[in-house]
Amino acid sequence: MRSFDRQGQRVVPPPGGRSPQRPPPRWPLRIALRLMPEAALARLAEARLTGWGILLLCLGIASDLTQLFGNVAFWAAGASFALALVFLAALVLRTRFCQLCAVPFVVALVSTLVFAAVFGAQSLMAAQARGVIADTVPGVAAGQDWLKEILDRLDKIGEDTAATRQDAAEIRDSMATREDITGLEARLLAAMEDRLAAARASGITDAALIELARRISADVADPQQAFRELENAVEIAIRVQQEGRQGSNLGAFVDEVLARVASLAATGAYDEATVEIDAALAREAEEARLLDERREESRARSLRLLDAGLEQDLLRRDAESAAARLARMVEIERPEGASLFDHLRAVQDDWYERGRDRGVNLDLEVAIALARRMVDLATDADQRGAALNVLGNALQTLGMRETDPARLEDAVTAYRLALEEWTRGRVPLDWAMTQTNLGLALAGLGAREGDPARLEQAVAAYRLALEERTRKRVPLDWAATQNNLGNALQVLGTREAGTARLKEAIETYRLALEEWTRERVPLQWAMTQTNLGSALAELGEREAGTARLEQAVEAFRLALEERVRERVPLDWAATQNNLGLALQTLGTREADTEHLEQAVAAYRLALEEFTRETAPYYHEVASQNLARAQALLDERRKAP
Repeated sequence: MRSFDRQGQRVVPPPGGRSPQRPPPRWPLRIALRLMPEAALARLAEARLTGWGILLLCLGIASDLTQLFGNVAFWAAGASFALALVFLAALVLRTRFCQLCAVPFVVALVSTLVFAAVFGAQSLMAAQARGVIADTVPGVAAGQDWLKEILDRLDKIGEDTAATRQDAAEIRDSMATREDITGLEARLLAAMEDRLAAARASGITDAALIELARRISADVADPQQAFRELENAVEIAIRVQQEGRQGSNLGAFVDEVLARVASLAATGAYDEATVEIDAALAREAEEARLLDERREESRARSLRLLDAGLEQDLLRRDAESAAARLARMVEIERPEGASLFDHLRAVQDDWYERGRDRGVNLDLEVAIALARRMVDLATDADQRGAALNVLGNALQTLGMRETDPARLEDAVTAYRLALEEWTRGRVPLDWAMTQTNLGLALAGLGAREGDPARLEQAVAAYRLALEERTRKRVPLDWAATQNNLGNALQVLGTREAGTARLKEAIETYRLALEEWTRERVPLQWAMTQTNLGSALAELGEREAGTARLEQAVEAFRLALEERVRERVPLDWAATQNNLGLALQTLGTREADTEHLEQAVAAYRLALEEFTRETAPYYHEVASQNLARAQALLDERRKAP
């Protein structure tokens, strides 16, 4: 048991300096049991009566004396009451001694009342005292059954505590005799005598405890701080032993390492235990590396197999299955935490641009399927608007190549849904871009169906877009919208008797070319030159002379300098077809056959890319143009 000096520091008696003390008599303990916690019982059992114990002993003695006095008062009250009854009977029966019984009767009656009052007061005081004690001392029980149980356990508590202290004393004494322990280390270990037994019981050797004390004494000079550090270290050491025995539920490898570490730590081989942990961590890191390599190999194998499956899907012309494989590839390839939507959009853009520029419809079908997956994957208005817009683009591009207007109708629907997500008030430029795309789809339907209402809707959509797509704000986008507006005006102009719409279309194209220059955007410049040539050719057909037609031919030939077949085969074919139209019209106004022959050659070149499979609608249009031009040429050649 540790004692304290006046400053509160622990004072450790020298080894062997304590003399055995005789246990106290049992009756003081019986008196103090109601007040003492179990720890105090253990100390009393070892005959270590502190000031608290002496105080409790005195209270017990006073309690017994009070109870004895109460018992005497009780019996005296009873005797007095009995005498009072005797004297009362003598008075009632009028015996010979009745006159002598009056005074004793009164005395006996008064004595009965006095002794009864004293007994009642003693009982009340005892009850109050028990209540106060019960409220003041935690863990006190008032029942006699509890008291009997504690008394029965008292001997065992004393024996167990004595055994524990004897064990700790043996550890302390054995350590004190070692020559390799410094004074501070010895004091630290002696002060920990109540934890040494628990440490030894957990499997920790004396050498391990000495090693802990040595390390702490070398690092901490203050005795009180050193004691706290050692106390904490012993708790950790005990926990290490427990963990080594209990296991981790993380597999045999971890459990074996923890067991070996506990075995080393039990002997004080803390450095070796650390080496064991580091070796285990290194092995685990190697396992993780191998696992990562296997995971990377599996990833590479999966991507290769998916790519092989994609090729088969393309051979089977199964766009939906191809899109599913591409989406799976994106999931595998994207970095951890990256947006799946953004990566899928990049893949969709790639397939759309390839299908648009190379003229492969299957690629556009795959782009459509990917865009539909993006719509399903979108989580907010921005993503939904973007997905619906790119879906409309793919549908529109493919729809312009097909005779069936269903794709263009679907594109119009997709753009209008996109406008519900990309509102003008929230994202004005995105809204304007979608209005432009909607105008393209409507213009395509109007040109296909011959419905001026669709064309007027397209013109209205373009003009709305130009309210946000100003030349100062976004000059290139402004030029794109001007070009599209010119296309719609041109189609309307071809269906009207007057030339106002055609002239307005020509001016619109020339405005677009002010920003879409050949140096800045060569392909867009070439496209606008093609559109300008078409409007000039249409206007030239309605006017006398060949000036407008010659300007149209010049515009088409300029466009073909950038619209090369290897780069954009379908656009190249479209420009060849339009060039053939202008040359054909010129040929009808001249006596020779040069321009008609050039027109036939242009149509034939266009049909090399406008096949029935890739662009059936344009194939039909170019075929009809070629037939008419060839008929004119044959007729001209037959003429005398």
